[in-house]
Amino acid sequence: PKVVIEPAQVMISADNGREYWSLSHEQLDNYYRIYAVGYRGNEYSRYKERLDVTMRTLFKNEQIFSGQESEGFLVFPALHPDVRQIEVVIHDVVLRFDSRGEPLETVDIAYQFRRDVGRRLHDGSVAISAAD
Repeated sequence: PKVVIEPAQVMISADNGREYWSLSHEQLDNYYRIYAVGYRGNEYSRYKERLDVTMRTLFKNEQIFSGQESEGFLVFPALHPDVRQIEVVIHDVVLRFDSRGEPLETVDIAYQFRRDVGRRLHDGSVAISAAD
């Protein structure tokens, strides 16, 4: 009747062995804090606006009941340019609970993707970098 996906338990595993874990609220706050030169004025206002938009659009750590939908973004560190194949792994998705609400059954879910690295040229065409 309900599932739980914890955003902190989602990672990207690259074909070259690197792991990229989703960024937490605190990590994103530290990232945007550089925009707050002081704690007043326009810079601080822009920092608070960026952080507010980020927090409203992130995937929430909450129970999802049958018939409900939940959506949001997960933020990861930038992938290195040499990464071509990735696997997004959602660890410890809770599928069943006991009468006290404690997890009884968890699974890991994995999705595989191919990544093409390139850049858009001035004429609008796309130049894909050759795989190593």
